[in-house]
Amino acid sequence: MTTKKPLKEAVQVHQQQVEQLYTETTAQVQDILSDTQEKIEAEAKELNQTIQTQLVQIKSDIVKRLEVIKSQFNHSQGDLSELVTVLKNELVNLSDDLGKIGKEVKQDINQVTLKHKDTLSGVLKRSKEHALEAWSKARERI
Repeated sequence: MTTKKPLKEAVQVHQQQVEQLYTETTAQVQDILSDTQEKIEAEAKELNQTIQTQLVQIKSDIVKRLEVIKSQFNHSQGDLSELVTVLKNELVNLSDDLGKIGKEVKQDINQVTLKHKDTLSGVLKRSKEHALEAWSKARERI
């Protein structure tokens, strides 16, 4: 009977250790996830600011181009039809530029997402390994 009581106590002690390790690991993972979420949000804000800056620059470039085009015409019917053609070409160019920016933004977002996904995967893998290692140590002591 004396061996059963110390064994039960040892099992309870190790079970408490495992539960404590689980709690600590869970807290660490939550902290890392929170930090990563903050980093993602910060990078998203930075990316959004960059996009806004680029859009303002594009708008400014368009206004400048329109002013140059406007100054080159005398407003005759032929000039106006030529202006329409030039404006159409400028709008096509603008559309192409916006398409390129959209693709770049999508690539940037994919890169940020992949980077953070890899980071989270590594953290979760290490947390799992630490938990399994602690569990193994606890089992060895029993």
